[in-house]
Amino acid sequence: MALPALINLPPPMPYNRGIYLKPNASRRSSPVAVLRNQQFGETFPCLMMLALALWVSLGIKPAWGDEGPPAAVPAIPVAAEKAQSAAPLPKHAVARLGSTAGGSPLLGVYGLVFSPDGRRLATRSADQIVRVWDVAGGRELAKIDGHKDRVLGMAFSPDGNLLATSSEGDDPAIRCWDPATGKLVHAIAGGARLISFTPDGKAIQAVDRTSIFSYPLAGEKQLLRRLGSGTALAMSSDGGAVAVSDSLSRTRIKLYRSADRPSLQSLRGHLSPPISGAFSPNSTWFAICADRSQEATVWNLQPVAAAAAAVPSTLSGHTAPVQALAFSPDSRHLATASWDKTVRIWELSTRQQVAVLEGHRDQVCSVAFSADGRQLASGAAGEGDTTTIVWNVPAAMFTSKEKLESFAPAEQTKILSLLSAEDPAVAYAVIGSMIAAPKVAIALVGKRLQGENATAGEEEIRRLLKQLDHDEFRIREEAHRRLLELRTEADTLLREALVNSPSAEVRHRVEKILKKPTGSSNRITDAERRWMTRAVLALEQIGTPEAQQQLKLIAAGPAHEPHVQDAVGALKRLGKS
Repeated sequence: MALPALINLPPPMPYNRGIYLKPNASRRSSPVAVLRNQQFGETFPCLMMLALALWVSLGIKPAWGDEGPPAAVPAIPVAAEKAQSAAPLPKHAVARLGSTAGGSPLLGVYGLVFSPDGRRLATRSADQIVRVWDVAGGRELAKIDGHKDRVLGMAFSPDGNLLATSSEGDDPAIRCWDPATGKLVHAIAGGARLISFTPDGKAIQAVDRTSIFSYPLAGEKQLLRRLGSGTALAMSSDGGAVAVSDSLSRTRIKLYRSADRPSLQSLRGHLSPPISGAFSPNSTWFAICADRSQEATVWNLQPVAAAAAAVPSTLSGHTAPVQALAFSPDSRHLATASWDKTVRIWELSTRQQVAVLEGHRDQVCSVAFSADGRQLASGAAGEGDTTTIVWNVPAAMFTSKEKLESFAPAEQTKILSLLSAEDPAVAYAVIGSMIAAPKVAIALVGKRLQGENATAGEEEIRRLLKQLDHDEFRIREEAHRRLLELRTEADTLLREALVNSPSAEVRHRVEKILKKPTGSSNRITDAERRWMTRAVLALEQIGTPEAQQQLKLIAAGPAHEPHVQDAVGALKRLGKS
């Protein structure tokens, strides 16, 4: 089977007095970097002025002679600009929003947010303007020019009927707009760096420089919590936690609860001050990109909740500083955007790269997933590119098109077993083959799940409980061993047997089994968990009623298992689509 190939990118150029020169960038197209190099320093502009004065005093004529300067280059007509936007799309891209003619970095895209249904996309630029786009049609729906300072935060309401924007500085305000028309609907005094709607859409939760507030659309604002000194980096999707870069320590991040509950622990492990951060939707992961770092740093927050130090992991692969990142809705993947003009997608469980998206002509400074995880938007901000590209995520990650049905049944089973591979490139190639042959894939997954359920189903557990009182010692011992393995799944039935069984032998054995804590079963190995989580991923991508039926079987398993939680989330997302 064909596997995804890693794309080799050119190495980054060295730093030059605090200014990072992007790979393949022309020094003539970066005059600021040239003027500030170490050889000429700040005196170079003065030398140029002296040369110009000498040139004029000597009466030297310009190169164009007596005819005068050449005529100005005419502006690109609107029709021609649209034709440029309709240029061939990069591989795996479904739309490019904005003109490909390039322009000022002020017009670049520094923030993105999809509407809940994924049909609209809001972008913000450094020129204080927010634009709302029709993703499928590639056209601008509304241009919001209502802020007097740079827009820092954006959020759609849960029903998609409102778009909230926020700014600080000279324009400390939160405003709500009709995304279809760009008309102002609500105005709230008070600036914010981060904003999100509450699940009911009746209030906006906001983070400014010092505090976390709740702003009801109809009512008085409410202070939720004071923050320590620092810069707010991210707020969790449910508004329950906020990450702040500590101003006293450049390499420490503090996690705060939004209410008056105890704060989470601090995070350490990055070497440079963070410039952006994000919580995963399930609040299990937190990630940052740091100043001038070509890596993203990720923490698993579950140990933090258990009062243990979270150990950071680094995602390495970019060849220039990472500028933005975003988690997928299922919390299984992280997308990173970089000055190397690429976007990369990582599988969090293995911390390995699963896709590289190339197509931007300048540095990429923003990235965002749609609510169903099937689209990814990335925005560029450089002289060579100020466009937004919308990508097809499944097409980028699951590149194999070889159908499972083209293999013999025995080979199909072997191929499906590769879902547990430690190398995600192998497993994701298998998922691509499953998507290409959904009926065969669902049947194979169902066959395996039937085997899993037969070992952990209620009927099987009751049979094992009866065998605890069997005449043969060997059978009693085997049933005891199996019930120990199924300790978590069998908890309810074990307790019923302890109360209702007339056999002293059964009660004695059940008491011994119940001494083993729930959740301590070693029945599911790491490889089996990888197989199950990736099978859930494949079933969600297929999304048919038959696939959803298999997801329901998985979702009925032990609630503490990650693949069970993934199946529950997949069913919710498919129900909304």
